[in-house]
Amino acid sequence: MSTQNEVPGDAVPRARLSPERLRELMSMTPEELQQRAIELLDLSEEQQAVVHGSAWAKQLMRNEDFKHAVAVMIAARQMYAIGYTELQRQLDAVKKAKELPVLTQDVLVQSAMYTASKPFSEHTFMSGLTGTALPALAAIIDAHSEADEASRRVDMEEADRARRAQPLPFPCRVDVDDAAAQLVRDQSLTLMGHHHACRLFADLVLDCVTASRALRVLWLDDCEEESRAADANVFRLPPSAWRGGANTAEAFARTLARHSAARLVAGHMPVPRAIDLVVCSDLPGLFTSHYRGRSPLAAAGDAHRRVWQWCKGAGAALLCFLPQVVGVDAPDPDLRDVALEQIRSFSRLRPLRLRRVEGDPQALRLLVGAGGFELETSTDRLHQYSKLQLGS
Repeated sequence: MSTQNEVPGDAVPRARLSPERLRELMSMTPEELQQRAIELLDLSEEQQAVVHGSAWAKQLMRNEDFKHAVAVMIAARQMYAIGYTELQRQLDAVKKAKELPVLTQDVLVQSAMYTASKPFSEHTFMSGLTGTALPALAAIIDAHSEADEASRRVDMEEADRARRAQPLPFPCRVDVDDAAAQLVRDQSLTLMGHHHACRLFADLVLDCVTASRALRVLWLDDCEEESRAADANVFRLPPSAWRGGANTAEAFARTLARHSAARLVAGHMPVPRAIDLVVCSDLPGLFTSHYRGRSPLAAAGDAHRRVWQWCKGAGAALLCFLPQVVGVDAPDPDLRDVALEQIRSFSRLRPLRLRRVEGDPQALRLLVGAGGFELETSTDRLHQYSKLQLGS
């Protein structure tokens, strides 16, 4: 009786070679295999045959004639697969209209195989290839490409519809009847108040929205220099890039196009079409072509109308600020000003108010909107924004 480790007959014991090592040997050239001859002794005869065959095939494929022959074989098999798939598709279309015998497809395939097995001349083949097969192949591929493109467009439109219906996260509720702390896309929000409070709240909004890592923001910053850490999903424009960008109906789109081109030249990603939120830190600065003596708040109404039109086309929410250069203890902003009529009519206009906390001279409360939703802050944090050249 032989044990498990005994080798019957005259067989030579061989070490077990890992699949990874076998694949490595199969990728070598004949010259490289000669240097590894000792390792080949661990292979069976079948494995050695495969390794040597692979080595010589690799070497022969350096020859253009072999490359051409193999390329023809590959193309022929791929053409057969395309033709067979198209035949099945055409039969399925016919079956929707009427019943077909069970063996219809088999007869068509066997007939094609029988015809292809007959003797033929290369000239006859070339005539059939260029006259019938290639035009038919091009028509099939074009039809498939159009179908794929149509399917891709449908998927993109469905994804865009879902994106446009999705509200954005927001630091707090604005009105008492708001169901959640969200910013909707079908109505813009304009906040008016202390200029540093506006900038503070803009930072809070950017932190809240970008935390999802899936939403993209176009930020019309009112500070020429960067004051926040760069974020791949925040496309920041300094005032020099966007000021007066809503002077005409087409000006805002042209402003974005110029900025995108500048970003491309600098090696950065251009401003994408699918923007989820536009934040304008100084709405009056977007419209600078008004006549002398006109209220900046009235000009802000013209700016809002044109930017909001762009946002509706892009499916983006719009948050605007009307910063007021006033002291911390200044009266609340007057939202009844006649110059605000256009913004009141076409945007949700709400106040940003500051309140001191009794007993703590450093503490402040930031009241957002008509519902009086509070965010805690301090005079020190508010003072940090005085170091920025806002509105430059």
